Amino acid sequence: MDLYNRIAKLRYIPALIVGFVAAIPGNLLSKVLHSSSKVFLVGENGGHGFQDNGKYVFEELIKEKAGQTYWMTSEMHDYIVLNRQCRIGSVRGYYYYFRSVAVFYTHSLSTDIAPLANRVTLFSPLHVEISHGVEGFKRKIKTTQVTNFPADLYTCSNSFEKSIKHHEWNISNSKLLLTGVARYDGLVASPKQKKSSLQILYMPTWREWDYEDDYEQFKNSKTFQAIRQVCTSSDLEAVLVKTHSNLVVRLHPFFQKYFSQFDLAEFQPHVSLSDADVSQLIHQSDMLVTDYSSVAWDFLYSLKPVAFYQFDRIRYLQERGSYLSMPDDLFGPSTTDFNQFSGIVDEMISTPNMEILKAERKKHFDFVDTNNSSRIVSMTLSRLR
Repeated sequence: MDLYNRIAKLRYIPALIVGFVAAIPGNLLSKVLHSSSKVFLVGENGGHGFQDNGKYVFEELIKEKAGQTYWMTSEMHDYIVLNRQCRIGSVRGYYYYFRSVAVFYTHSLSTDIAPLANRVTLFSPLHVEISHGVEGFKRKIKTTQVTNFPADLYTCSNSFEKSIKHHEWNISNSKLLLTGVARYDGLVASPKQKKSSLQILYMPTWREWDYEDDYEQFKNSKTFQAIRQVCTSSDLEAVLVKTHSNLVVRLHPFFQKYFSQFDLAEFQPHVSLSDADVSQLIHQSDMLVTDYSSVAWDFLYSLKPVAFYQFDRIRYLQERGSYLSMPDDLFGPSTTDFNQFSGIVDEMISTPNMEILKAERKKHFDFVDTNNSSRIVSMTLSRLR
């Protein structure tokens, strides 16, 4: 099922029509009886996984007993009650979409909830985009700008992001909800345990100019060479040994298909490549090295040190751009030069400044609590009354 291919989506038209027709009697009866029964749909990441903002909103809706709540997925999960799941693109999925009062998604309505449903305005529910990361490091790609199928409401992780979505994306303030990030409800600080070694997560983000490369093209790209250089660096290995640390490399999901192109035999002993869930790695890791990944905000929120290795900063700022001023707005040591890479990692490990981290977190986040999902749900419900 290719939810990102426009032509492939045409196969869902029959299911959409059947689901729409099946929903008509119930919708008309609800209007006649003034029924207060509510249906909610939640999805994320094209129907894959159950760990991002959608998961926390889904669980909050169930906790609040807001109504019938269903998880939209492309793969049925044994850890979610079966009668609370719907396959994206199924007749049942479309039926519940046209019966719902509100739907929540991280990427788009079409990929996370119901393909092509945005073409039908009759019986259309409230659309709430809960995003999948904090805006700041990356400018919105022009082709994905909020234009053709805008949501009705957009959550904002902080005041800076709200300003971006209003002034840069031209979204009305009336559609912007200052709520915090739903999945941050799971970043509750646990008691510090003494560890024999530190785990450092290295998570470079994807570049759109590498996205359609075949294996050979990617192996010759600057991105691949830069990541490989990190994994095989003897200078970095010396820092990791000295500080009793391990570096875990996690590729962005868009790069996962190139996983096999890395020769693990040439990796240094304290460097490993992982395909574990990002949320799991965030919890397990003590520090982060990245370039422009929004995962950096998760670590800042958790008061875990971050270092930035931006080997292609000039090209990145020219071709993609950022809402931040780099490197001035970065909240950790940074470099574009690999010769300085091991040094900034050593600096991050040896001299973490908690006071600076706390000041940066206070500067960038309006809320530091476990009520983000609750705010999203309550603010949405208030628009339905």
